[in-house]
Amino acid sequence: MDPSQVASGTLDPRQIFIKSQKGLQEIQTRAFKLPARLRRLLLMVDGRSTLGDLMRRYENLGDDLEDQFQRLVADGFLVERRSARNQDDRNESQVFNLDKAKGFARFVILGALGPAGSHRAERIERCVNPEDLYLEIQDLCDTLPSLLSSRQAKHVLDQLEPLMASLSAHRSDG
Repeated sequence: MDPSQVASGTLDPRQIFIKSQKGLQEIQTRAFKLPARLRRLLLMVDGRSTLGDLMRRYENLGDDLEDQFQRLVADGFLVERRSARNQDDRNESQVFNLDKAKGFARFVILGALGPAGSHRAERIERCVNPEDLYLEIQDLCDTLPSLLSSRQAKHVLDQLEPLMASLSAHRSDG
C-alpha cells in the first residue's frame, strides 16, 4: 500500500486487506491491547472482501469505520493483499524471503496447534526452497480438518492463504 494513502487518510474501497503478523499476534495473544472496537474489526477482516464490502457489511459498528481501518493499517495490524495483476509490477523491487515465510508459517501453526505443532514447525524449518515449503504447508492444510474443529481449521487456512499464494508464485524460483 502506498504510505501516502495512510498519511492522507484515503483508503481505496477496492483494496483487500489481510492481517499482518502483528495483527495475528494481537488476535492470538492480545499483545498490543487493542481497544475492543478495533480488535473486533481486525477479527472481521477475512482476506477476501474488499474494504468497501467490509464497510457495508459492518456499517452498524459506527460511522467511523474508515477511521478504524485507517488506524489498523497505519499501526501495522493490516496490510494490503496484492492482486496478482499488481504483484508483477512490484516483484522487480521485492525479493522473496524464505526465512520470513517459514517464520510466519511456524507462527500460525504453533498458534493453532500449540506444542502439538512443534513437529510440523521443525519440518517447516528444514525446508530449503519455496517448493518444499509449499508442499509442507499443503500437506498440513490437508490434515488440519482432522486436527482442529472445522471453524479453527478454516481460520488457520485463511491465515495461510496469502502465504500459499506467494509460495505458489515463487515455486519455480527454488
